[in-house]
Amino acid sequence: MELLFTEAWGKIMAASRILIVPDKRVDGDSLGSSLALADILIQEGKQVVVLVSELVPPLYQFLPHLSLCTQDVSKAKALNPDLIISFDCSDAPYIESLRPSFPPGVLLINVDHHATNSRYGDLNLVDEKAPATAELLYRLLNYVRQKISPPAALCLLAGIGFDTSLLRNSNTNEASFRMIADLVRLGGRLPVIQQALTKSHSVASLRLWGLAFDRLHEHKPFGFISTFITRADLALADVDEEEVGGLSNFLKFVLNIDTLLVLRENQAGGVSCSMRSSHRDVSLIARAFGGGGHTRAAGFTVEKAKIHQLPDGSHRIERF
Repeated sequence: MELLFTEAWGKIMAASRILIVPDKRVDGDSLGSSLALADILIQEGKQVVVLVSELVPPLYQFLPHLSLCTQDVSKAKALNPDLIISFDCSDAPYIESLRPSFPPGVLLINVDHHATNSRYGDLNLVDEKAPATAELLYRLLNYVRQKISPPAALCLLAGIGFDTSLLRNSNTNEASFRMIADLVRLGGRLPVIQQALTKSHSVASLRLWGLAFDRLHEHKPFGFISTFITRADLALADVDEEEVGGLSNFLKFVLNIDTLLVLRENQAGGVSCSMRSSHRDVSLIARAFGGGGHTRAAGFTVEKAKIHQLPDGSHRIERF
C-alpha cells in the first residue's frame, strides 16, 4: 500500500483542479473523507468541487466546507478536472455513469474499504480491512507527512465515528482507537460526533422505529431476525428515509442474534435491504443482488418491489 500512497499523493499534488465524488449514498464516512481531503487541497491552493448525488442530510451540517458540495454535474464539469477521486464508493456503475461528463482520460483514484469494490479506478487505494475509508485517508496523510488541520481532523473523526458506531461495531479495530486519539489531539471535536450520532432522532422517527420493533420476526431454521418499514409508514410518521438510518446498527447492537435484515421500501419504488452479521459473510448475499458492502455489514436494493407481510408475521419482497 505504501507504493500506492506515494503514487497517489504525487498525482494529487500535481493536479490543480480536483473533483471529489463521495459514494452515491452520502454518509459520515464518504462525506467526512471527501471534506477532509478538500480542506487540505484548498490550503494547497487547488480548486475543488465535491459532487454529491443528493442533498447533504441535516445530520452532517456540522462538517466544514459544505459549500463545496453540489448536485449540479454542470458545475463539476465546468471545473474541467484534471483529477477525480472517489471516496467510500464500491458502486462502479455510479462512477462510470459520471465519466462521460468529464474530460476523456482524466485519472481516477478510487479510495475505499468495501469488500465488494471492483477496483474500477486507475489507482485503487482499497483496503477491506480498514475500519473506514477515513482511516485509509488518515494513513495516506500520515505516510506522506501531510499536516492535518482541526477542520480536517473533525471530518476524519466523522468518518471513523460513523462507520464504527463510535467504536461499537464489528468494523472497530486497534487502528480505530489510535486514529481517534490522534485526531482529538489534532483538534478534532469528538463530542460533536457523539452528539450527531446519538441525538439526531426526532420523536416521530423513534415511533417509526417502534413499528419496526413490533415487526421483528425470528427465522429460527436460518438463525436470523428481520423486520421492515414501508413507504406508508414513512408517510404516516412524516419522516424521510434518512431518519430511519441507524436502525440496523442499533438492533444488531442490542439483539442476541447472529444475523439481522432490515427491509425498507424506498421512495424510488424499490426495497432496500440492510444486513448485519457476526459470523456470516453478508457481502456475498448483497453482491448476488447487485449490492455491496462489508463482510459483516452490507446491503442491496430490489427495484420495483414492495414488502408483503404474511399471516405468521414473516415478510418477503415481491416485485411489481
